[in-house]
Amino acid sequence: NPVSIPAAAVPINSGANANYGVSVDLPPGTPLSTDTTAQGTPVTTTIQRGFPVPITAFLDVNNNGAIDPDPLEEPRNITIDRVYTGFLQLLKESRILQGTGAAVQGTDGTFSIGPKRPAPGNIIEYRITYKNISESISGTGNVILNADNVVITEDGTAGTNNWAIDNPPTNGVIDTSNVVGSAKDSGASTITFFNGIPAVLGSDITGLTAATDVTKYVNTVTGVVPPQTTRTFTFQRKLN
Repeated sequence: NPVSIPAAAVPINSGANANYGVSVDLPPGTPLSTDTTAQGTPVTTTIQRGFPVPITAFLDVNNNGAIDPDPLEEPRNITIDRVYTGFLQLLKESRILQGTGAAVQGTDGTFSIGPKRPAPGNIIEYRITYKNISESISGTGNVILNADNVVITEDGTAGTNNWAIDNPPTNGVIDTSNVVGSAKDSGASTITFFNGIPAVLGSDITGLTAATDVTKYVNTVTGVVPPQTTRTFTFQRKLN
């Protein structure tokens, strides 16, 4: 139902304001704005946008409660309330580099989210791509969504990560070792290294045990990630 402000009750003179509020209820099952779906390589993004809700304010000259076709007869202004269900998108991929090991198999040398087949001596390079998918600033009076205080944590012992663990069958050696100097961000950031299990603040070292290697990387992004900006965080691990 339209919000009506009768001129007799609240006359809005030239230069005056009348305020109203808008609440948008998205239906159950609405996907995240940052959702992606894997359709081969590379990953194809299917959402990557906000959900636009146009709101029209108009002069109801003929008092029928409807927007008439002719904008000259009933002047109007359209505002779009664009609702985002998340706007910082992260995508983690990997590829295999030969290093001191056997030749890389098939397409394993190309970044993708698919499983890989590394051999001892090969290097696994992880790439986390992060992007602010919100709309760039345009027009006047619009609000932009800057991603602020962005921190990316890669813990080799948490979640589905196991690259800092001596996985069964155990032999006293962690399965992968940090490649010193490989952790980099394409933009400005501070990368902090943690050693051991549990992880404690340490340094960019490499070893064959958790205590002598990097088990967690924390990438603290400098400043904001503006709309439509894409950056990457990469690090490498050698397969023991």
